Amino acid sequence: MTDKEYLNTALAQMHTGQWFGFSSDEQNYSTLILHDSSITKPTEAEVNAKIQELKGTNSTSSNYEQQRRNAYPSIGDQLDMLWHSIDNDAELKSKYFDFHQAILAVKAKHPK
Repeated sequence: MTDKEYLNTALAQMHTGQWFGFSSDEQNYSTLILHDSSITKPTEAEVNAKIQELKGTNSTSSNYEQQRRNAYPSIGDQLDMLWHSIDNDAELKSKYFDFHQAILAVKAKHPK
């Protein structure tokens, strides 16, 4: 498999659907673009780790660590879950008032 094929396969396995493309014929991480705004762009390290996993060069320990890391929701999704938990609980809204108000202000300024 070529480097481009490894890159495309790794990205395809990270999310479903046609969520990515490239801004030029030179397909590499720096030309990676997203077609799905609900997906957070993976880091170059995450993409490289996935490529190494495909190449079978990861040790059992690092493969376990990568699988565990990949099992967590993205940081954006984690923050969204945190926001909704706080927004739906009056006690948490009070406890985390500054956080709640900061996010609420952004949501009001830029509604969906």
